[in-house]
Amino acid sequence: MNWRWGNRPGNHRDGNGRPIVDPETLPAEIENYEVLHIYFLIINVIRTSSLPLKVEAQSRASRQIVLVKAGLLTDALLLLAMTGVTFAICWILPTPFWIAEIAVYAPPLAYLIVRFEAVRASLDPRFLAKAITFCAVFYTYVGIQYQGWTGPSALPPLLGVPIEQATWGALVIPLSIAVAQRFFASPLIGSPLRQTRLIVYGLFVTGLALALIPSLRALMDGYVYLKIGLVLYPVIFLLALRLGRHLLHELVFTALTFFVLHLGFELLAMHHGYWGFHGEYVGWVQLAGYRIPLEELVFILLLSSPTAVAVHALRFGWKGLPTPPRPL
Repeated sequence: MNWRWGNRPGNHRDGNGRPIVDPETLPAEIENYEVLHIYFLIINVIRTSSLPLKVEAQSRASRQIVLVKAGLLTDALLLLAMTGVTFAICWILPTPFWIAEIAVYAPPLAYLIVRFEAVRASLDPRFLAKAITFCAVFYTYVGIQYQGWTGPSALPPLLGVPIEQATWGALVIPLSIAVAQRFFASPLIGSPLRQTRLIVYGLFVTGLALALIPSLRALMDGYVYLKIGLVLYPVIFLLALRLGRHLLHELVFTALTFFVLHLGFELLAMHHGYWGFHGEYVGWVQLAGYRIPLEELVFILLLSSPTAVAVHALRFGWKGLPTPPRPL
């Protein structure tokens, strides 16, 4: 129906173009207009009543994002302050190695474990036991046996491994996973890659064999630090990146975060003589007046923590489990 006034049935225009209203049809015209007016009024009420709900939902989502970011910032500042204070105390006082590593690494780990359930869920005791054992046997034992690094120990060694060195790995591995879970973890994960379990366990067994079988152990003589790094890191990172590109973000930010932490502890160790370097290395780096092997800079300071996170991600990948959600 055409609702232009001059084209309605029963209405015509005079010579000047003005509409001529038929009194018989006028009540019907008025009634039709009232119906349309009521119809559009109802539609407008419905549209305007739903608008506040959408605005409120968007506002709640925005507030939630702000609260999450504020929580992350608060935790980051708290951990930074906590670590900075312990560093300063350990630098000024003649602190033994085992006390310094506990003072620096244990409080942040304890805070994250106690504070966040998702972090606790990420730290599976069986996984941590295997990772710490591998680190102590393959990395620490072989590295010390072939002069990758050396240092005095205030405590009796455990099966040829200084307890302080084993404790360092036992603290750094769970702390790396906890920090990544709190600040950088993604809820996404790629398709389960169950074949990676065989590869990772094969790497685990190979490392133990190189450390424990005398005829194989000799293969690690000379540039032992470089050989350990080449055996361990490339395979782990290539497998982990197959899980998805989202994991690259997690690994990069974990590496940058812990590079600062490990560099500070490295300088603390050189300052107090916790360890030294007397083996064969591909190069040296001068930092704050101390000479550090290039292998130490790359394999420990930069890649040790993201390696722990990568192996942790592989564990979820091969079991087809979802990544634990980031705690709020």
